[in-house]
Amino acid sequence: MRQDLATAIPLNVRRPQPSVVAPDFSPDRSTERQFLGQLGQRVRAARGRQGLSRKALAKASGISERYIAQLETGKGNMSIVLLRRISNALEARLSTLLPVDETIAV
Repeated sequence: MRQDLATAIPLNVRRPQPSVVAPDFSPDRSTERQFLGQLGQRVRAARGRQGLSRKALAKASGISERYIAQLETGKGNMSIVLLRRISNALEARLSTLLPVDETIAV
């Protein structure tokens, strides 16, 4: 006689899992805060060189004034696409806004 598959193979049987420890890629939060703070300072400085208010930058980039304020104070964590829009509105190269410091792991 043929057994029904549902009764032949119990579903609650746990298969042994390999004992592999994944490497720890969790970010260092203080390093992230430092990076975002420096990024915000660079955006604020570039905005100042262009003589733009936050409101004018918001209009030119299509990003809210509040979000730009968060970025400039190091509290915003912006996507690279939005950062690119800000760099275009500031007529600045994206690379000039990104902090490059050997002591900060990016």
